[in-house]
Amino acid sequence: LESVRLLEKTHEPWGLCVNLNRLASLCVEQGELSVAWQYYRRVLELASRMDLPAETLEAVIGMAEVLLHQGQPERAVALLAFGLAHPATAMQTKETGMMLLGKLEDQVSPEIFEATCQRGRASELHDVVNSILGETQSGRDGEP
Repeated sequence: LESVRLLEKTHEPWGLCVNLNRLASLCVEQGELSVAWQYYRRVLELASRMDLPAETLEAVIGMAEVLLHQGQPERAVALLAFGLAHPATAMQTKETGMMLLGKLEDQVSPEIFEATCQRGRASELHDVVNSILGETQSGRDGEP
């Protein structure tokens, strides 16, 4: 949290996104899913505005993990398939995404899983970001 506060003062977007992603991941591990979602949302807002695709994609994969924990496997599959297919996704982020996607294969029927993966792989980064940011601004108060 202190790193985030300092980086907000220095207006250093890359470091802020990296630290927000780490903070969100820690919140997921602690079961603070709503707080994690808010941190990931801040990353999406900042990283997409500053053209930081790797950080944006890390947040998307993180949001998929939040959705997995909240019992929304189809939405999680779509985000994971998108993130895994995007060329700007960092290798470590892809490894996390593959592990999460493996957990979801048994939670969704094979037909829905494949169709959702195809839909996710066909998505565009700006469309995914705008969809997530739009739904959280439409009265859902940041909840996935």
